[in-house]
Amino acid sequence: MPREKKKPIDVSKLAGVPPTDIRELDVLQKIHAMYAMGRLEYLLLDHQLDDYHDFHRWNVLRQLPGYLQVMEAQGGLFDNLWVDECGRRYGKTAQWLVRDYEAAVRRPGARGLIACAFQKNIGEIIVPLTKVLFKDAPPGYFPEYHGTKGAEHECLYIEATDSIVKLVGIDKHPDATRGQFLDFAHLSECCFVKGLEELVTATIMPQFQGRPWAWIGLESSTARQPDCDFNRVFRIDAQARGTYRKHTIRDNSRLSDEEIVKEENRCGGRESVVCRRELYCEETRDPDDMIVPEFDESYHVVDPREWPMPKYALAGVGLDPGVTDPLGLVFGYMDWERQTLVIQSDWMKSNASTGEAASVIRATELDLWGSEHKEPGTKGRDAQLPHAQLTGAGKLWVPPPGALTYWEMNSRTLRPSPFIRVSDVANRFILDLNEDHGLNVHKAEKGPGSADADLQHLRMMFQYKAKSGYPRIVILRNGRTEHLIAQLRSGMWNTDENGHRTDWARSKALGHCDCLAALKYLARELVTYKNRNPNRPSVLDIHDSEVHIPTKIREEVRGPAAPVFNRAAGSQASRPARGFRR
Repeated sequence: MPREKKKPIDVSKLAGVPPTDIRELDVLQKIHAMYAMGRLEYLLLDHQLDDYHDFHRWNVLRQLPGYLQVMEAQGGLFDNLWVDECGRRYGKTAQWLVRDYEAAVRRPGARGLIACAFQKNIGEIIVPLTKVLFKDAPPGYFPEYHGTKGAEHECLYIEATDSIVKLVGIDKHPDATRGQFLDFAHLSECCFVKGLEELVTATIMPQFQGRPWAWIGLESSTARQPDCDFNRVFRIDAQARGTYRKHTIRDNSRLSDEEIVKEENRCGGRESVVCRRELYCEETRDPDDMIVPEFDESYHVVDPREWPMPKYALAGVGLDPGVTDPLGLVFGYMDWERQTLVIQSDWMKSNASTGEAASVIRATELDLWGSEHKEPGTKGRDAQLPHAQLTGAGKLWVPPPGALTYWEMNSRTLRPSPFIRVSDVANRFILDLNEDHGLNVHKAEKGPGSADADLQHLRMMFQYKAKSGYPRIVILRNGRTEHLIAQLRSGMWNTDENGHRTDWARSKALGHCDCLAALKYLARELVTYKNRNPNRPSVLDIHDSEVHIPTKIREEVRGPAAPVFNRAAGSQASRPARGFRR
């Protein structure tokens, strides 16, 4: 049944009644006065009042002179932004609707915005909740729902103050958040909003221009993806400024222990991923959603000081080219002694040219492995680079200090890194790198089912230890692997309506998990050679015609001749030692 239309009552006098006199009014008059003044804290529960008062104190303080300087000193960027991270059953949406309503009433003619991550939440949550919360509103003060009509978007309208609060489902109508001006904005369940940072900074914030009283509130349950914009940008900023609040289901003083346990059981039990995330705001990863659920940051990410680079190893570069997605690169080596793949660096960029990619590859290889040095005798443009030193004429040489090399058995000599560069199939990109820039990049083997097989191989590497007792794969936390760590930590699958996996999820922070894809190719290639010893032999045959030993060194290491009985002469002769030890 439609709400009965009543003639608005005159509450202007009630609104001017001093607080000491409000106590003399009857209950109905007090309610009318509270609506007219925009003071509806009586609608909140006891456990919500502290945040309510903190919010209003902050909203006054931030408009005073000097606040911007204080905020900047605290490391903040957003002076008008408040963040709530709350578990289910705390009542976060209800308390924000009260704040929204107060802002609309206190400033007649106000224009506000309530934006939900999903359009269905407007009809399922926002509108029904306003009917329950403001059911005692006097005529003219009830927020009436108006559907879309002409150029007008659906909204809540407060007749007494001529204020409008636009309602937007971002997944269906992202452009509806645009407008000429806003006095306040409230984003609900914003952890699930794609492109949240751009929405807030490029679309909503400009509508606050010339309105120093305008504010924006972000409220959400805990994100499934730890590296989302909510956590990465806004939560960190609000924490620095003291405008971040976090509450779990147990902060709701109205719920009994029996009710809480019942809610936990509905979520799969206290230790389930859903319960820990949705009710207790813990950043847990659902294995069914993650690309590499076996990744454990506390185990697979190590301090470089705990994992010094060996002198000899097979090093490589993995590439995942992108057209619409970023280019991803990873650099690492196979630690033969520990049988562990060690990732030292990554790089990711959208719209990277082939020349830029080649420059980054060469520069990173030089920095990590000293690989710009060639075999002895290199001249020309590389004359200023550190060179390997000859031990004599021939194939034995000493690498520059800090260089990572490997022993090539067939040619019986050391080789500079990298041992291999492997890329996802992108024929033109690989051709340009090889022909124009002199990089020896080969295509990864691709065939039916290879994508799933490569991913499963990578997951198994993260799951099991090597025979040495060390992880099969580690990532150095050196400030150069943050893209890869974030993608392993937060990379998720997209799913269709039936819950079937379709593709890796894309985001501004993670791209298309391009460094993770590059790791997949590099891991398969380098692990293929895990049993190949990269170390320079400690004993060389000095009589091998392929190995050059300088005469002086040969004489120094030969030592005294070992006596040999010469049967023909009936006497002892001498024979040279058979080995040369490095």
